[in-house]
Amino acid sequence: MTNGSVPEHPIVRTRRATVRRALRSSLGLALVVLLALALLPTGVLAAAAGWVRCAIGSPDICYTVGQVGIGTTDPSRVLHVQSDGQLEVEIEETRPGFAAHLYMRNPARSWLLFSDSEPDYFAIQDETQRLNRVVIDSEGNVGIGTSTPNSRLEVAAGYFELPTSDGIPPASDCDQPAEVGRMTMDSFSAALYVCSARGWVRK
Repeated sequence: MTNGSVPEHPIVRTRRATVRRALRSSLGLALVVLLALALLPTGVLAAAAGWVRCAIGSPDICYTVGQVGIGTTDPSRVLHVQSDGQLEVEIEETRPGFAAHLYMRNPARSWLLFSDSEPDYFAIQDETQRLNRVVIDSEGNVGIGTSTPNSRLEVAAGYFELPTSDGIPPASDCDQPAEVGRMTMDSFSAALYVCSARGWVRK
C-alpha cells in the first residue's frame, strides 16, 4: 500500500456511489420541475390548485379538471369560450358530400344539428328517430316534417296551429306595415282573419 493510505471498505464505497446517484436523480427532477414552472403562462401559478395546464406561452386555452377554457383561465362549464370582441365558433367540413355535425344528447333523446352539402341544406335532426324535424334549404325555404320544402314554409304532417281570438281581433294588432300578413282564428265563429294594409280581413 503506497503513501500509507488505508484501503476504503467496500460497504463505504457502495454507500458513496448510492448517495451520488440519489443526488444526480434529485437534481434532474428539480431541473424538470423548474423548467415546467418556467413554461407555465402568467397567472396559472397563482391559480395552481386544480389546474392541469394552459397552452404553452399563452393563457388562451386552459384545462382544469373536467373543464376547458378558450380565452379564459377560469372556465365555469365543461367548455367555456370567452371573447371581448365578436365571438365566432366555426365547424367546417371540407369534403364534398359530407356534413358538419354538432351532437347534443340527454338521457331521453339525441339531437343533431348539421349542415350538408349534397343536398345543400341545414337541418335539426332527431337522431334517436333518424328524422329531420326542421330543414332550411339553400333557397331559405323551411320544411317541418319534410327535407324538401317547396314553399317558404311547408308543414308536411300534423297541424299548423294559429293563435285564436274571441271575436274580431284588436285593430291595434293590425295597424302597422310590419304586421301585414299575420293571421288569427276567431274561435267563436271559426272565421279566419288576415291582416292587410286596410286592417283585418275576414275570410
